[in-house]
Amino acid sequence: ENVEHSRLDVVRIAVRRGGGGEWPLRVEYGSAVGGIMEAAREEQATMIALGLGEHGRLARYLGAETAARVVRNADMPVLAVAWGFNGPSFTAVVAIDFGESSVAAAQEAMALLNAPGRLHLVHVRPQFNLMTGPPDSMWHDMYDAAVEKGFRLVREKLGERAGVAITTESVSGGVVDTLLKVASRRRADLVPVGSHNRSALDRLLVRSTPANLVRAGACSG
Repeated sequence: ENVEHSRLDVVRIAVRRGGGGEWPLRVEYGSAVGGIMEAAREEQATMIALGLGEHGRLARYLGAETAARVVRNADMPVLAVAWGFNGPSFTAVVAIDFGESSVAAAQEAMALLNAPGRLHLVHVRPQFNLMTGPPDSMWHDMYDAAVEKGFRLVREKLGERAGVAITTESVSGGVVDTLLKVASRRRADLVPVGSHNRSALDRLLVRSTPANLVRAGACSG
């Protein structure tokens, strides 16, 4: 009991410093991921926020692995905050595949940004022609037209927010490496990505992208 109280005291001090002195606090023992998921269900949470670990290779690894496992299992947005980030956020680079989850990620990011802010939508396109019919040149033209239409529809869904500019970019490459390069170039504070929740196989394949971004990224997302 004394250990629990001492831990709560440390957390209370840190929370007060961040301006959240009235937030309810609790301590759980056991699996970090299991405890986080159970608490989120009990509280009917609409978002899970967690840190990526303090400076240092081991702390960073443990924090990133916990966040990655939460991302794989959560059916709600997960905000993983990089060590040393003290906000506010002005730039977000959002991975867009034009599915509902990526649009939802963009909407969450837009709500978190401060003015003057920038919401930069990035579509990472395949590096090779995925269709057996048309030649490469025709496929690229068709793909570019589809991406342009997709961005237009996403912007319509997002609407406008005073002080936040929305820009778009389509680029080829590996998803994780490309997004991190764009985020570095744009000096992004946030790198949100959507993730689906249909089956165990879907979680394994699709959620590997946000999980790998959490492991590799230096910014929050």
